[in-house]
Amino acid sequence: MLFAQYQKLVNKNFKAFICMWLALACSPLLLNTFYEYTQSRNMQFMSQEQAFGAGVLLFLVLVISISTSIWSAFHKGLAYKQRFILLLFAYLMVWLAFGNFFYLCCALHNLLVVTEGSFAPEGIVVLQGLQDFWAMAPAASRQITLQSVNRLNNYIGCLYYSAAVITTIGFGDITPITAMARIFTIIEAFLGQLITVVAVGLWFKE
Repeated sequence: MLFAQYQKLVNKNFKAFICMWLALACSPLLLNTFYEYTQSRNMQFMSQEQAFGAGVLLFLVLVISISTSIWSAFHKGLAYKQRFILLLFAYLMVWLAFGNFFYLCCALHNLLVVTEGSFAPEGIVVLQGLQDFWAMAPAASRQITLQSVNRLNNYIGCLYYSAAVITTIGFGDITPITAMARIFTIIEAFLGQLITVVAVGLWFKE
């Protein structure tokens, strides 16, 4: 019953369904951008815990949706072309979502490191091998203020790490430090291989 309703939803508006995936995959990045904007202007719309919690919630919604699509790919309710497009986009969205989620986690944790003055390797306590996400820098008024730094390079680094994990290449130049980061790394690696196995199985099934 659940899969029948899911397939009906996908068939009803396939493009909108794919766009929803893309929005969910980019939600951690958008959430972090909003958080950086409010922090740079001393606006307290949400705490770090709330930002992280919202990121996890949106991330889990996407993972559940992708997992359901992987399962429903073997059912005849979807057209053959749609099933392959779903699996292809599922693979890409897992890569993008995990990369954005790692970026959000690193930025939030590094902000704690900078504001609390605690020590961590290279300022990062989630992924080692990236630069600082936040720094205390002098402003025009000669006061020391919090500024976000290295955003583009670190974002590319998180996407690069996510690609190395999902393809199970594992270059080792960027490595997870915390238990949480290692758990999500394991989940991404398994999801990537699961989608590949399902896609190959679907190919030979037809």
